[in-house]
Amino acid sequence: MYDIGGPMAAKWVGEYMTDIAAILQKEKLSPPAKVMLLQSICSWCYLNILGQEKARTINMLAILVSFLEEENPDPHFEESTRLVKFWSCYALAIISCNNMSIVQDLMKFSTLRFSLQMLAKEDWLGWPENFAEVLFFLMGYNRT
Repeated sequence: MYDIGGPMAAKWVGEYMTDIAAILQKEKLSPPAKVMLLQSICSWCYLNILGQEKARTINMLAILVSFLEEENPDPHFEESTRLVKFWSCYALAIISCNNMSIVQDLMKFSTLRFSLQMLAKEDWLGWPENFAEVLFFLMGYNRT
């Protein structure tokens, strides 16, 4: 019988998450390749405090925020760039879920509020939630 999750999964994820962060940060990737890697981060961090903390320690927050700020000069990639932003926003929501110390770390990014406001205006058709709005409220920006 195989064990799914737990400490062994957290160890395995921790090793690979560092590599994924390096690839996302240093490599020139197409938007679809970024989305695939972001989906992996989301699945590793979903309701997993060890995965969330690993994402924090390897600077994944800064990488994800930078994707929200990224402009794509190529109009052919406009839709796929939007998907990178959506998945980055979703990943930030997952990583910060039930983790106040990560929310506090996110507060240090001065551009995050504006990026979320702009992204919240986009059409999130096909998504269960507008995760820019979710993160905006999670961050407490609606109170200021």
